[in-house]
Amino acid sequence: MTGTRPARGRVRPARGPKPGRGPRSPVWKPLLVVLLVPFAASGIVLLAGALQSPPACTPLGPAIVGKQSFDAPPCRFIARDSKYIAILDTSAGEVTLQLEPRLADDTVNNFVFLALAGFYDGMRIHRVESDEEHAFVQMGDPGGTGRGNAGYEIEAETPSPLARYVRGVVAMAKRVDRDVVGSQFFIVVRDYADIGENPRDPFFGIVANQNSLAVLDQVAEAPLDEDGRPLEDVVVRSVRMLEDPLADDEGPRPIPLVQPTDLPDWP
Repeated sequence: MTGTRPARGRVRPARGPKPGRGPRSPVWKPLLVVLLVPFAASGIVLLAGALQSPPACTPLGPAIVGKQSFDAPPCRFIARDSKYIAILDTSAGEVTLQLEPRLADDTVNNFVFLALAGFYDGMRIHRVESDEEHAFVQMGDPGGTGRGNAGYEIEAETPSPLARYVRGVVAMAKRVDRDVVGSQFFIVVRDYADIGENPRDPFFGIVANQNSLAVLDQVAEAPLDEDGRPLEDVVVRSVRMLEDPLADDEGPRPIPLVQPTDLPDWP
């Protein structure tokens, strides 16, 4: 008989998974997923942070109080039709300044912001120049070296060509190498006759009274070290800010840290 002979032996069925059990996965795979997920999430967070634009300006608010450095200049919040009173409580006596936004509005806005933040509190007068032809005192550097600022700079506003460095003028100290200012300011104690008709620093206020000028006279006449710093530190303990609207009969009033959000844009 011809044909195909059946294979000898028993035919065993193909092995499959036992009932209730699926194919086994290697143990290391789920562990790898658990380990990698946190790193992936961290990478996403870091990438998102890197893609975020830096803030255009720092808003006024309770969060600024006590800070010594800011990521951006202050947002505008002062009113052009007001004048601002800064009362400096120093270890040499009280010095009152009247700030005029109509002279330099960005500069006044910057100073008032820093004063409300408490930035100047505890700083010392780090530079004094005093001779027969002129005298001034300078402050506003956290490190007291004359090279520091609040972490940012703003464009220096151009003073009027009629401006002069006369007794009582308050101005922001402009950098020598660029047209910018930061946090440092100075007060002229005796006329700066040798500068004459070349104002370069943004003038933004005046000393408000004779008592304040008398305090500054004492500071300018005190002994100095070789770097022009008073041998006995003169410290600005605090700066109190008041707003005095020009058309308001109620007089000066404190400036709130929380400002209205519907202020009109400046031209």
